[in-house]
Amino acid sequence: MQEEKQLFRLNPERLSHLWKVGIVNPSEGSAEQTEDRDQCFARLLSEKILIGSDPDTTANRSIREYLTCSSTGMEILVKIRDWAKELSRKSDNLMEHDAANTIYFLAIAYGIVFHKNKATKYSQDELNQAFNRIAKEKWIPDSYQQLLRRAVVS
Repeated sequence: MQEEKQLFRLNPERLSHLWKVGIVNPSEGSAEQTEDRDQCFARLLSEKILIGSDPDTTANRSIREYLTCSSTGMEILVKIRDWAKELSRKSDNLMEHDAANTIYFLAIAYGIVFHKNKATKYSQDELNQAFNRIAKEKWIPDSYQQLLRRAVVS
């Protein structure tokens, strides 16, 4: 059993989060947890993403800059999405995992809103459900909540 938990990186806290039993509901966490999640999200948004192979001749901006610029292209959004997916998969920190997942869905939402391209295998219903759930989180800034709501397609 221990090997299975290690294999899937599911420690008791992550299992509880997955099934939402046994711990405080993450969306209703204590003020301290919300603050930590908020800080983690801000830290990840400040990460620089290198586009291209030569740092001297390619864009090297923060994720926040790319997600607030209406001219960010799909190539960059896919790179952000993939970076966030990998970080979420590897992270042992629940708050970092949540923040990375949020960035993953923000990159997809941005693609839908500004490029009419969802760049994922998720169905539109699955995306709508995720966007609506994330947009309700108190630690998500209003501008990102609005982007997520704009990406919901009926």
